[in-house]
Amino acid sequence: MANRGQPEEAARLKQANAAAFEAAFGPDDHDSITALQDLAVIQELCGDFAGAEKAYQEASKRFARTGQGNTYDGFQCLNNGAWCRFLQGDSSGAKNLFVEARSRARDLFGPEHPITLDIQHRLARVLRERGQMADAEELARETLAARKQVLAPNDGRTAYTMTV
Repeated sequence: MANRGQPEEAARLKQANAAAFEAAFGPDDHDSITALQDLAVIQELCGDFAGAEKAYQEASKRFARTGQGNTYDGFQCLNNGAWCRFLQGDSSGAKNLFVEARSRARDLFGPEHPITLDIQHRLARVLRERGQMADAEELARETLAARKQVLAPNDGRTAYTMTV
């Protein structure tokens, strides 16, 4: 529905879906957490960045509480939550979140893992927005070189980094 021009209806249905998962399986069930994460994605698509950030933060807390905070899903929540913070105009807060997430991702997954590179890409965007052009360019070049090595040649994330 979100892809067919009805994002608000998609958000309403996903909110009901997330609540049903939580009622049936509990708030710390993996599927309940990912349903909440999916709700955040739809809220972000609808432009409800504050609601999306809140849902990403809650999903991150639940992933951490259940020992899944250092998984790809856990880092996706951190990455997307920080991006929503940026989209609300808080580049300083977003920068801090991205710097911390990048450090942890590099330690856990390595510098060339796709989630590390996704975080770096967004950090470079934030740095550019903050006027830190030299740092943004350096990080974007590093991210682009790594993406060219580890991603498929036609992966759109490589092109996204080229625009930074």
